[in-house]
Amino acid sequence: MKLFSHLIFLMLLLLIACNKESFEEVNNDHTLCLPPPNSFFLTLENEAGDNLLETVYLQDSFIIYNSDTLILTKTSNNYWWIGFEFYESGTDYYLDLSETDTDTIALYWHSECEEGCGPCYFIDSLFYNSVLQNTNDQEYIELPK
Repeated sequence: MKLFSHLIFLMLLLLIACNKESFEEVNNDHTLCLPPPNSFFLTLENEAGDNLLETVYLQDSFIIYNSDTLILTKTSNNYWWIGFEFYESGTDYYLDLSETDTDTIALYWHSECEEGCGPCYFIDSLFYNSVLQNTNDQEYIELPK
């Protein structure tokens, strides 16, 4: 039995030693990497910093549109999910917050390809009601209302 255990151990060692892939080759295999996010999140806040989604604006979804596009965005945890591929860079979109309150959003973005991991998306600028917004945080953006 002891001889059998030693034989199995030696076979495993031999199998590992004969493996032709080095550590660097395995780590450079980009087929295993996850693509970067292709979206970001928006929320509306009043001057005091209170979130207005799901409090003042109670809909669970909102329509963002222009003359060519109609996008339905769901509210989740006080944020809207915004997918880059749905928005043409540099185009004005309208956001109906209520029957009497319509705002405008213009998003300027670009993408860059990372070798093996797909495109990365970056916000160049975002205008909310024609006012340039802070987009230092490329994932969560608070818009003042």
